[in-house]
Amino acid sequence: SLVPEHGGDPDNLAGIDSTARVDVLVSDIGAADVADALRGADVVFNVAGQVSHLASMQAPLRDLDLNVRSHLAFLETLRHAAPQARVVQTSTRQVYGRPRYLPVDEDHPTAPVDVNGIDKLACEQLHLIYARVHGLRVSALRLTNVYGPRLHLDRPDQGFLAVFIRRALLGEDITLFGDGSQCRDCLYVDDVVDAMIAAATCPEAVGEVFNLGHHESLSLAEIAGRIIDACGSGSQVSCVPWPDDLAPGSGVKLASARAGNVIGGGDWALDRIVPDCIRALQRGEAIPVRNKVATRPWQHVLEPLSGYLWLGACLSDSRLSSFNSELMSAFNFGPSLASNRTVAALVQEILKHWPGRWDDKSDPNAVHEAKLLNLATDKAHHFLGWSPAWPFATTIAETVEWYRRADESAKGIHALTSGQIATYTASAKSAGVSWAG
Repeated sequence: SLVPEHGGDPDNLAGIDSTARVDVLVSDIGAADVADALRGADVVFNVAGQVSHLASMQAPLRDLDLNVRSHLAFLETLRHAAPQARVVQTSTRQVYGRPRYLPVDEDHPTAPVDVNGIDKLACEQLHLIYARVHGLRVSALRLTNVYGPRLHLDRPDQGFLAVFIRRALLGEDITLFGDGSQCRDCLYVDDVVDAMIAAATCPEAVGEVFNLGHHESLSLAEIAGRIIDACGSGSQVSCVPWPDDLAPGSGVKLASARAGNVIGGGDWALDRIVPDCIRALQRGEAIPVRNKVATRPWQHVLEPLSGYLWLGACLSDSRLSSFNSELMSAFNFGPSLASNRTVAALVQEILKHWPGRWDDKSDPNAVHEAKLLNLATDKAHHFLGWSPAWPFATTIAETVEWYRRADESAKGIHALTSGQIATYTASAKSAGVSWAG
């Protein structure tokens, strides 16, 4: 689409053999007119996208549009216009975030540290989902710091190498944040092209993700020094402290929280097992159970809510936890392992408190659902002193009690809910849970 601040440039086509057939379509890849270009294609190299991490933080919705929405539209077009084409999608090493071990392999956890990394990971996963669900023959390549001829030097959003080379050519000093010891590996563009062709022609590459990097890793200070030596300009490398708004630990304190299969009074959503049970019981009908053997970590809604509130309190008040540097991360808030029960066991427990019957509606042709899910909550227990307060039987009893009393009289819902909160708080205090102490 030749977005002005991005890397595309018509001049890059200069010098192509005049006998070669190269058709150029300037368009967003998510646009409908891309379908004509795709029809009959044997191989599709999807290298479109916005690569600036800074720009993604300054305009996150635009990054989402360029790196996710347009690619999803492209995949929809692709699966209809060229479903048999081999597809190679270029992703980025930024999906890994800060390395937990080195060297980083394809099994390393993905934990992006900016919007661009998150959107690139979403884009990559969309391609792989379309491979699994729709049979597209997709491979994804995670690139790192690509450089080579025709790299834009006047567009600072194209990576640190362009900035370093431009400043060295102009005889300007190169300034690094911190001590310059941050390590990077850089990849020559010809090597990237070779890898893309290999991925497009290797049958075993379909549905796989590959890292593309260099075996030699250098610090930013070393890279800057080599660039200056190659340019012969006399530029100097200097290191300065991180700006306050970029320093590690600065800015808003954020954490993410995950819950198990949450149940409790007040949920009337469709296609959820407990509301389905209650509606059937209210009508005097048999409860339809679609997946009786699926095991889930059932927990009352007050359990994760207590965890969310306590995590927020610890983030805002450093006196509440001894592990403040660890809190800006992800936490699981789930039940004890004893609460991991099958759907059939859940329904049978509900029927102890609201008599009725259930029918097995299992369908072997239904959309796949995982048979076993559970959550490890060791991190929340260690860093926050949080643990679940209600066992499985109490969770079900309190849930059914809420629905039965609400069914009898809607006027008392506020008092009913407040009473359950008080009961839960007392249980947490008795169990020695930190927030209730």
